Amino acid sequence: MSISETVEQLLMTHNFKPARTATKKKSSWLLPHSGKAFYVNRISSGGVSLLIFHPECRDYISDAVHKSGLAIGEKYYHSSNMNLFPKRVHTGVTPIPYGYPVDALSSSNLDALLEELKKL
Repeated sequence: MSISETVEQLLMTHNFKPARTATKKKSSWLLPHSGKAFYVNRISSGGVSLLIFHPECRDYISDAVHKSGLAIGEKYYHSSNMNLFPKRVHTGVTPIPYGYPVDALSSSNLDALLEELKKL
């Protein structure tokens, strides 16, 4: 089982709800209390950029991410599959959706993060 499949199962166990139908590369989820969307990167390699959060939510989620022993990436993650997020021009000519990535390389940190996110 891939790490993205594991996190999606954990999200269901923790009562997170899908925001939209998943694509081959991304699945979108809602935080239980706030309803804010985030993505699971289904093509993540070993947990790198596994979760992607809305750029306006960086401050909102940073405490939860740090309490779980993880860190929010300093650079934006871009993907055309994240249509719930705002767009900006990255390397091409047309704008593309972007957000902040969180690497989850350990399942214990991932579970701790989901516990913290449930409170938001």
